[in-house]
Amino acid sequence: FLVMELVTGGTLADRRARFGDVDWALPILRDILRGLSALHAEGVVHRDLKPENLMITAGGVLKIAAFGLAFAVDQEKLTATGTALGTPCYMAPEQVRSERPDPAMDQYSIGVLAFELLTGQLPFASPDVMQVLFKVMSQPAPAPSGLVALSPSIDAVILRMLSKDPGQRYPNMDIA
Repeated sequence: FLVMELVTGGTLADRRARFGDVDWALPILRDILRGLSALHAEGVVHRDLKPENLMITAGGVLKIAAFGLAFAVDQEKLTATGTALGTPCYMAPEQVRSERPDPAMDQYSIGVLAFELLTGQLPFASPDVMQVLFKVMSQPAPAPSGLVALSPSIDAVILRMLSKDPGQRYPNMDIA
C-alpha cells in the first residue's frame, strides 16, 4: 500500500485570484525555490511544475506534488524516448525539444510560475498549443515589470530563469 499526507488546503491554482499580488507571491516563490532546491539535491527533476501541482496545507505550507513525470538525473533512460513531456505553457525550450531532463528545465518552469504569480499572466499565452510552443522556442520573455510595478532586480531574476539557453540560467535554485 501507499501512504501519503492528506493535504487539505488545495492547490496554488485554487488561489489564482491572488495572482498579481506581489506581497502574497514573493513568500510563496521562496518556498517553491527551497523545495525545488531540496528536490534537485536528491537528483530529481520534476518536469511538470505548475500551479495545479503545488499544494498548500491547511496551515499554509507549500508542498510539491504530482511526480508522475519526475526523472532521476542518474537514470539511463527517459520515460519516453523522443517525446516532449509536460505542460506546454510551463515547458522549457529544451524540454519541448525532448532533451535529457536537467534541473534547468524546472528552473525555467519556476520562472514561468514566478511571472504568472507576480503579474497574473503567463509570459507566453495563446489558446493554440502550437503557438505557445512556438513562443516558448523562439520569443524572448517580456519583462514582468511591463505588467506590474516590480523592481529591476526581480525582472532580472525572472528573465534569467526564462533564458532560452539553459546555460544562462542560475546554476542551482539557491537564489531565494
